[in-house]
Formats: sequence, C-alpha cells, structure tokens
Amino acid sequence: MRRRRVASAYLARPSGWWSVPGRLAGVVLGRRTIVPAPRIHLLAAAAGLVLGAAARLALGWPWWLVAAGVLAAVELVFLASAFRGGGAGRPLATEVLLVVDPARGMRRERQAMAERFRSAPFPLYGLPASFPGLRYLGGSGSRGARGERPVVISLSLAHGDPLAEQGPQLVVEVQAEPEGVGPAPGPELRSALAEALSWAGGAGRRAGPAGDPAWTEAAILVDGRPVSFELLAGGRHWVAWAELEGRVLVLRARDLAAGEVELVRVDDVEPYVEGTRRLEGETTARHRAGPGPRERPG
Repeated sequence: MRRRRVASAYLARPSGWWSVPGRLAGVVLGRRTIVPAPRIHLLAAAAGLVLGAAARLALGWPWWLVAAGVLAAVELVFLASAFRGGGAGRPLATEVLLVVDPARGMRRERQAMAERFRSAPFPLYGLPASFPGLRYLGGSGSRGARGERPVVISLSLAHGDPLAEQGPQLVVEVQAEPEGVGPAPGPELRSALAEALSWAGGAGRRAGPAGDPAWTEAAILVDGRPVSFELLAGGRHWVAWAELEGRVLVLRARDLAAGEVELVRVDDVEPYVEGTRRLEGETTARHRAGPGPRERPG
C-alpha cells in the first residue's frame, strides 16, 4: 500500500500532562502495520475461556487469569508491529518526543526535515540572493509502504514572512512524482490550485467565475530561461504551475507580481534551514506572549 505524507515545520501540539498517556497510546496504535479485525478478539476470548476452563480443572488455576493472558498475548502480537521496520511517517522516537517533550521533538523533526532538503534527489528552486526577505523550508511529501524507507517526492522552499498579513510571499514546490504527491498535472491540478487560491483570497470565495477560472499563460524565468506557466490570479494572490524536465513546479504567491519573479536553482539550503529556526523562535515567542492589547476605539 502506498502512503503519502506531507511534513510541515509548524505543528500544534495539545498541552497538559494528563493527556500524555492517551496520546502515547494513540501513537503506538496508529503505527501498527497489522490491525486485528473484531472477530480476532472474539476468537481469542473464546480460546481463552476454553484454555482457562481446562487450566482450572487440570491445575486449579483461576480461569479468568488464563483467559486474560490469552487476550493480552494476542493484542501484544499486533502491538509489536508498531515497533518493527519503518514507515512513511516519522520515526517512533520522534513521535514519542513530540508527545512527552514537544520542544525536543520539534528540534528533532526540524533536523530530519533539513536532512531531506540537504539530500534532495532532484533540483530545488527559489528566489535569487537579491530577495531580502525571510527564507524557510516550506514542507515535503513522501511515499512508501509501512516497513519500507520513505522516498521523498516533493519539496517546497518558501520566501517571505508567513506571520505577516501583508508583504511578498512565494512558495516554490517541486513535485518529482506528480501523480504520487497530489493532483495529476492538467485539469485536476488546475482545479485544486483554483480552490486553494479562492481560500487564500479570503472567505472561501472563488477567484473567478464558478467552474471557469481565468487561467492565463505567463513566462517566468527559471535559471535564466523563460518557462511557460499556467497562472491564475485572484486579488493579491496567484498560483501557477508548469512541467519542467519531467517534474512539476507549483508556485503560490501573495503581494508579488508574477512578472518580477525569477527562479534559480538552490544548491545551498542552509539559509532556509536557518530561516526555519528563526521562524519557529518567533512563533514560540508570540505564542508565549499571547495576544497584544486591544486598541480602544477613537
């Protein structure tokens, strides 16, 4: 079974020590590669009762203890599958840390995410060095079956301050296996991007006439040569996509003219890694500070 996962650098975690045991149990249960059908428990209970009755007659053991032991043994067999092999998701140690020590878990997750970008199996693109704003890791997508090492199939580099309500922003996503990471190139991708644009523009309104978004053709420089993108604009936001060397480039922008965009190949992702660290620090500081004082009406 193929499984896709998109990772983001920013994760919200519930607080409260009383919820830790339940969330840890949820982590283990969610990682099981073998999930028992209800009839398995019924069969185990029946077998436990039979063995319990036999043990009671032959050895004088408490029948309920034997029955409970059989049920526990069966459940442990299935729970053990959560600890075998790997999977397309996070390592078990990271998931546990995110529950018991979110700060350490986030650091570990950030390090793993940075390594995915450092060892990217395909070219990454971003804005040139002349862009003065913040750069950070936008996210990644992977595929793979449980028990197999995940394969990275999409990576995004982001530009601009995501905490600001205004100002230029651009996310450049490279999809190495478009059909494995999201909508297939063509009508399906156009529809998904149009819907995302309508929500980005506010209030969930469509960017153009219902069922007939006004896509246009735009030439955007990629490594110094013009590439034809399909572009859809809606107010301060726009989205665009193009196929390039067997991959798909998807752009999502705000407060940035498409004609001013020039993409270059990014070989050094460290500025994006450092930007992610700074952004997490600012997000944490704002969360701890809480909302600012409300202005009184004049």
